[in-house]
Amino acid sequence: MSRRDLCSTVHLSVTVDTKALEKICAYLCNADTTASSRYFVGIVGDAAEFGSWNPEKGVICKFEIQQSKGIEVWGCSVPVEKFPPLLQFRYFVAEWRTCPEDENAQRKMVVLAWESRIKPRTFEVASFLRSRDDYNFAVKFGHYENGVYLQRGYLISHSELRIRLSGLALKLSKNAIPGLSSSTRDLTQLCGRRVYIACKQSLVEENGVLNALEGESPIYPGPRVLNQHLSVSSSHLIYSLEQSIAAEVRSQLTDPPEATDQPSFSDYANLPVTSPSLRAPYTNNLSAFQLRKPTPVEFSSSPFSSRNSTCPPTPRSLSPSISHSGEPPVFVSVLANKRCRRHLGEHTGCWGTLYSARDDVTFYVETDNAEEVGVELEIYVEVPQTKENMTSPEESNLPPVKFLGSAFFGPFTENWGQKGAQLLSRRRTLMGDVRISYMVINPIKDGPPPSLQVSYKHYWRTRAALEIGHRGMGSYYVHSDEKKFEKPAQVKENTLRSFQSAVNYGADFVEMDVQLTKDFQVVVYHDFETVITPRKKRRGELQNLSVAVKDLPYSALRELRLQHASVLEKQQTYEELDVDDLDPFELQMFPLLRDCLQYVDPDVGFDIEIKYPLELKKGGSEMDNFFERNLYIDTILKEIYQFVGNRRILFSCFDADTCAMLQMKQLRYPVFQLGFDLDYADIRQQSFENLCYSAKANELLGVCVNCDDILRNPEMAAFARTLGLILLVWGSAANSSENMQTLKNLGVHGVIYDRMQEHKLSGTLSALKASKLLSLAAKNGLLDSNYTSEANSLEASPVVTRRNSVSPKTSEQLQSGQFLPPPPVVNTGFDSDFSGPSTPSHRPSQSLAEQFAALHVAVSQLKSDQAAGNSLPTPKVVTDHAQIQ
Repeated sequence: MSRRDLCSTVHLSVTVDTKALEKICAYLCNADTTASSRYFVGIVGDAAEFGSWNPEKGVICKFEIQQSKGIEVWGCSVPVEKFPPLLQFRYFVAEWRTCPEDENAQRKMVVLAWESRIKPRTFEVASFLRSRDDYNFAVKFGHYENGVYLQRGYLISHSELRIRLSGLALKLSKNAIPGLSSSTRDLTQLCGRRVYIACKQSLVEENGVLNALEGESPIYPGPRVLNQHLSVSSSHLIYSLEQSIAAEVRSQLTDPPEATDQPSFSDYANLPVTSPSLRAPYTNNLSAFQLRKPTPVEFSSSPFSSRNSTCPPTPRSLSPSISHSGEPPVFVSVLANKRCRRHLGEHTGCWGTLYSARDDVTFYVETDNAEEVGVELEIYVEVPQTKENMTSPEESNLPPVKFLGSAFFGPFTENWGQKGAQLLSRRRTLMGDVRISYMVINPIKDGPPPSLQVSYKHYWRTRAALEIGHRGMGSYYVHSDEKKFEKPAQVKENTLRSFQSAVNYGADFVEMDVQLTKDFQVVVYHDFETVITPRKKRRGELQNLSVAVKDLPYSALRELRLQHASVLEKQQTYEELDVDDLDPFELQMFPLLRDCLQYVDPDVGFDIEIKYPLELKKGGSEMDNFFERNLYIDTILKEIYQFVGNRRILFSCFDADTCAMLQMKQLRYPVFQLGFDLDYADIRQQSFENLCYSAKANELLGVCVNCDDILRNPEMAAFARTLGLILLVWGSAANSSENMQTLKNLGVHGVIYDRMQEHKLSGTLSALKASKLLSLAAKNGLLDSNYTSEANSLEASPVVTRRNSVSPKTSEQLQSGQFLPPPPVVNTGFDSDFSGPSTPSHRPSQSLAEQFAALHVAVSQLKSDQAAGNSLPTPKVVTDHAQIQ
């Protein structure tokens, strides 16, 4: 018996660098503060013993040793018999959370970071037994031979609250400064100095009322109070000795000495200030102008899951170096260059971000229950520093600040809305008002189990530009003002036949629009409204009437005679109003998304635009009283999860908040921000730059814009590349072959266009399917050496543009002559974790000979595509902050 046979267990160990996690905004506490917060490292893999990719069922590692500050080693010993012959696995860092008020409550897992490379780690038992190496299998968290791949987790059991300040959200009171008019209330302009805004999370603590009363001295009535002169103003009793608001502003922006002569507002620059390096440690006796000194991170020889607390107990306590009072760090993003990524506030004294009028600022607050959380926005104003109080070059760019006032918001009982609050000074004097908009993103309710199998959210394979069929074969309903320069498609848009026809002409993807009916069925339709033709009470006359799709059940959409809204542009005859709808099933409007996922060739990808109405600049909305976002998106995602198989999916939406939810609720598919449109009131739709900054703030893969803007301003394509964004284009101008080639030469990654039959022959294979067939032929030895080398190059390791991934593959093929077969057996549960084969085949599979008959066309097409691709600019490898290099 060999030495290897004597080893009954395999020791897996991983080294975790907490500083590397901070680069993806995953911060660990340097002390486990309460029993409700437990950090750990886990292993998840494709075997049942390793959770079948479900982190909640994975193997938990134990702390072993701390190599240095912030670098710890975790490991576990697993019996050899629990390993499959070949194990695919990943490491992840997470924490268990339990409700501090209910010890019997079930623990919830929050995945903080995980290894996100498309190809996971592997462990082969046979190679391990043959090896002479030690039985310890040690790696570094997120590190592979070709780079570092780390990604933050998604929402599994917790929620995210987003606080947004847009436009002139912060205004001073008219009495704040003498002579201030109602039209000039911008604090950042009136101060003449930079303003910082910070967000702090407030939680209701146990015995909060008793703690609030502790230390307070009782107040007794006495003659001094009664003898003071009182004045009446607006039915309120106000002491005449109380400072005016203008004096309050001066007192907050200046640190008045003890002298009797109080300096004026003009003496502001000559007042003494406190340098960040000379600040006293935080105590309860801080003056209104002293800044709290941040506590440095301290590491001990014990793991971060068992250290003694150095922070006040909170349900989510993190590093004191981030938060001076122990509450969770609140990240921020600003629609501006180099500030659009999620990050901590730039000022390490107050942890605030620089704020100016009309900035669009978003704060990200992690919470377990938004209905029990409040947030406090704190306003700080910088003060000048001199050589005497400047101690380091780093602090020379970080001036000291003074607290001006704060506004409190919460709780958040709704998932989306707007709130306003008064800006109060430390003396509780009214300084102005603050208005915010907020959104609560919850995990999918009753969704599939969590899975860390693969993520394509930040991956794009380097290839020639994808060709995407707009609504299948193109727009079928053309408005009267567009008919002069635009032709309608030959097949009715957003129907099963339109999608399959685009596949027959070689579409890589088909674009479609989805929304919900009244009974929560996911249908494919572009407009928010359709037209119904009821009869009038008298004389039985017919009349067209617009009705919202959301107000009709699916049965009504299928049984009633409905028309597109374009029929309202002209008067219809009685015969046109009374005509029967005799379209076959595959040409009927409002197909179910599940039918499209089952009937359309599984090798073609779906670019799914989620329809959600936006507010208009002229007033009103595209559609009032629409579905709540969380419920709306959850319903669509669960439909996709159940029927998608291994089909490629892209998500897109004009609404930036919907894009944010799509990104946070799921881990598998990439999301694109649609825009930009000046008719919308949202500032994120007002320019191409803001659109790109919004996409970066939401960590999306890219943007999708009208090609007219790119053709007029080619520098837009370069701007998107500098931000590391994938660029898709759509629009009528892309229907021209000349414009399409121009767009490809500019480096766009995909073109969405109409009437694909004008550019390709029927029977053309898409580049994605041709690549798959070439690889299959090469593996079976049915191609000569030239084709084999070409197939190998096509299947080589992809260039990672954001985080990882190879495209999903299917083994089923469609027979081109057969259309709309009986529906397949549907997966009614989520137990497969979406890792099984594609949707079960309901068509006779093509033989290899039939598949290879199209290879000559495929190869010639691929060569022409590659020749066109060679004229493109060298693709820039996108290095998102979640992929460390």
